[in-house]
Amino acid sequence: MINNDTYAPGYVSPPGLPEATYVGETSDGEQFTVADELSAFAEQSERRANAEIGQRLADARKFLRLRQETVAKRLCVTRQVISAIETGARPLKATELGVLCNLYRVAPNEILDIKRL
Repeated sequence: MINNDTYAPGYVSPPGLPEATYVGETSDGEQFTVADELSAFAEQSERRANAEIGQRLADARKFLRLRQETVAKRLCVTRQVISAIETGARPLKATELGVLCNLYRVAPNEILDIKRL
């Protein structure tokens, strides 16, 4: 077991919760754990990544002077879906990535920002 004093002096883990998982309490008294913090960080990172991918897709579409409506028809979705993808509100599906890359004439690694070693 990890000594809680190392992480949060004065805090005692609630009964039944391993010391290593307990982090502390919010200002309104709600308890949170390391798992809570990691989950929140992962969600935030995923939203940020979706927004960055969406921005690259929007830039590629605008470079070709395509309208969201035109792209939506090619994907068989609504314009609102294209907007949601481009703003990062909706994650991009792999099949959609392939169609969009062909339409925009870009490689998937450019949209996903994958660097070659």
